[in-house]
Amino acid sequence: MMPRRGLLGSLMLVVLAGCLPIELDVAQDGRVLIPRQEGFFTVDPTSGQVVKVYAPAQGEPMFAKFLSEDKQILALSKLPGGGMGVSTTMTRVDLTDGKTQQLATVGNMTYLTVSPDGKYAAYTRLADQPKGDAQEQFPELHSMEVATGITKALTPASSVAVIHRWFPDSKSILVFAITEKVTPVHEEGQEGQGPGEYYRGLLAKVDLADGKQTPLAAVLGGKDVFFDLSPDGKAVLFTALTAGKADATDLKPAQNEQLHELKLDSGAIRVVGPTVSFAVYSPNGKHVLLGGEAEAQVGGGMGMGGGEGLTLRVADADGGNARTIASDAMKQAGDMGDSAKIYPSWLGNDKVIYLTSRTVYGTTGKNLELVSIGIDGRNRTSLQATIDAAATK
Repeated sequence: MMPRRGLLGSLMLVVLAGCLPIELDVAQDGRVLIPRQEGFFTVDPTSGQVVKVYAPAQGEPMFAKFLSEDKQILALSKLPGGGMGVSTTMTRVDLTDGKTQQLATVGNMTYLTVSPDGKYAAYTRLADQPKGDAQEQFPELHSMEVATGITKALTPASSVAVIHRWFPDSKSILVFAITEKVTPVHEEGQEGQGPGEYYRGLLAKVDLADGKQTPLAAVLGGKDVFFDLSPDGKAVLFTALTAGKADATDLKPAQNEQLHELKLDSGAIRVVGPTVSFAVYSPNGKHVLLGGEAEAQVGGGMGMGGGEGLTLRVADADGGNARTIASDAMKQAGDMGDSAKIYPSWLGNDKVIYLTSRTVYGTTGKNLELVSIGIDGRNRTSLQATIDAAATK
């Protein structure tokens, strides 16, 4: 994974270590948790207060999540060393007294989430050996008790997508379980028509206690199917070429991915709108943040397509009243296709934070810049100068 040249300067917001996405966690009081080269920081966008909360004795800060009513954090650091694999150490940090406890070290981690009750972390890591007919190293799902650091494989026999979501009761996790890689065979002269390689799988509910999988929907999509679970645990938004009932065996892929909605109580599935890269519910579930390429249309609806960078839109939970709030968000950290993906975060229910790029004076490089903006597209504010000034003292 090669970062964009010039992106790793001392003022860079996030260290591009390993293959974890760049996704900033936000506390209930609005503080943003940020990993930088200098350590882990909390930033209060309202007051401008920046606090350095932890600097690992060894390793590079990568990713972090709030724990235990936002009084602790789970800090992930890339350990030093060569080789193709990346080892990540997980450390619990108490924000009240600064005490730390190293919990576990994991190789080739790809994503991490924390249960709503703060007692568990779930993470995906690349399997040690290729699996299935495709002979690819897909991620596997694991859990960790935050109090003890005890880890457990939840999907040892199957592969899952990188992204996963906790159900509100902290007892189960939503995954995209991959069952098959499909390589379409096109007739002569038809190579450019229809989708390329795609994956067949299931949106499934995985029990934390025993790893049992309950199928929820059949899905055809990319390896990076993105999905989000509504705060009340009753609906799922996901990207897919097509989807159907969990026992469907005759699904045919559309030419392009579309945004779908699954109602968990009834199993009903509908197409919400054209292609987006991601769709994330607001904390209260009343709005959805949509990320996609340059806008495909003006006015209502959720369509996006074409162009460079990422356009952010906010819609009602049902997909109506979509409106553009920003058109300069970055979608990945570097120019290479396998560089770290970047996801915006909700700042409460009325604002969003996202990363854009800014030119570094006197150089050809660009650094990441953290920006907040209202869901009406107003009050765009750069937080970067405040963060840089405090972090580099």
